[in-house]
Order: sequence, then C-alpha cells, then structure tokens
Amino acid sequence: MAYTIWLILGFLLIIGEMFTGDFTLACIGIGALASGLVSYLGTSIYWQLGVMAITIIILFFTLRPMILKYLYKNKQPAKSGIDALIGKTFTVVEMRGEKPFIKSDADLWEVKAKENLKKGDSVEVKAVKGITLIVDKK
Repeated sequence: MAYTIWLILGFLLIIGEMFTGDFTLACIGIGALASGLVSYLGTSIYWQLGVMAITIIILFFTLRPMILKYLYKNKQPAKSGIDALIGKTFTVVEMRGEKPFIKSDADLWEVKAKENLKKGDSVEVKAVKGITLIVDKK
C-alpha cells in the first residue's frame, strides 16, 4: 500500500515540474517513483528512502546538467538596467549649454558623441561610461 503513496507523490512532483522548468522536481519525482518500485517489492522504509536518495543524487548531478545545457543552449541572458540601453535609438530632448540629454522612460541621460548634437537629433547608444551614454548620430 505504501507504494501507491510513492507513485502518487512521484507523479505529482513530475507534474509540478511543468511549472518550474529547472528539472529539480522531476529528479525528486523520479526518485519517488523508484522508491515506489522498491516498496512494491516489499522492502523496508530504509531501503525505500535509500533508493530515493541515491536516485535523486545520481539524476541531479548527471542527467539534470545535461538537460539544462540542452534546453538553454541558445538562450542569451536578458539585458537589464544600463546594458538594456545599448543599441537603442533615442532623440535628444534637451540641451543644457553644450551638453545634450536624452530621455529613457523617466530618466534623463547626458550623452557624448563625436559629432555636435542639437535638440531633435536621433542617436544610437553605443556604450556607457560612468553615468554618460556614448552615442552615434543617426
């Protein structure tokens, strides 16, 4: 009768894996299924827990890294913060003396370019140096 609990737990964990996507719950679920098989053969709880632990460790350190490498082989990390500005095009919205500024969302950024810029010019962000954006005129 204990094997049914292991099997239900295993299948629930594998179903739960669909919501996480990192193959951790699946490893634990497969370990629970292995324990269910051992329990069906009539072994003690210590054997069941041992089989589960060994199965989880083997899967977690062998199969999981291979699957994650396969799933995420072409994924680029998401750019955020200042790095997300590089490559985007903006318009010079303000001049303070000789210094041009662009607006990104609610932030006002000072920009530097090789060319002289004036209000209304379109620029592309090439790099970030401190709190100044290095741009090229488009």
